[in-house]
Formats: sequence, C-alpha cells, structure tokens
Amino acid sequence: MKSYKTLISGSAEFIRSHLTDRLLAENYEVIGVDNFNNYYDPRTKERNLESALKSKSFKLYKTDILDFKSLSNIFQKERAQKILGWKPIVPLEEGLRKTINYFKII
Repeated sequence: MKSYKTLISGSAEFIRSHLTDRLLAENYEVIGVDNFNNYYDPRTKERNLESALKSKSFKLYKTDILDFKSLSNIFQKERAQKILGWKPIVPLEEGLRKTINYFKII
C-alpha cells in the first residue's frame, strides 16, 4: 500500500491526534497544523501529540489555518499529497458565532 504525505489540520485535537498516530504507524509522513487555541486546554493538546512528536515522520506547525500566508508557505515547503481536517469549532455556540471563518478557508 502506498503511503502519502498527509497534512492534518487541528492535529492536536483528540480525534485527529489519534488519526496522526495511526497514519504514522502505517508509515505515512504527517504534517500537523494546529493553532493551539484555548477551546481545549493547550496542555492537553500537547499531550495528545506526545507520541507523534517522537516520530521523524511528523512535523508540527503551530499556526492557524486562516493565516493564508503561513498555510501557503507550509503547502509550498511540504508538498502534501493528502489534506485532512475541516472541522467545526467547539463548543457549538462559539462555532455558530464564528461560522464565517469556515468559509474563509474555502
């Protein structure tokens, strides 16, 4: 099975950190992008990535996916073949107030 260089946004979140670990275990190269906002405790997010950070096949960028310049630089540098990770902002009430940010990404 061919493995792809994969970019995961929100890579420090619970579910995506487990996806990151799984892809690394299957010999994928993974580029994590997370802004470490305070919707969840940033220390928890750091713990979520402890395993991934030990891998030479993982790179982490602490930036917001709404920062077009940073994201563009990451795409140019890393040349990811797969991109995973659109997600709503939680809690729901906060996500509803910031819905416009979802469309800025597109």
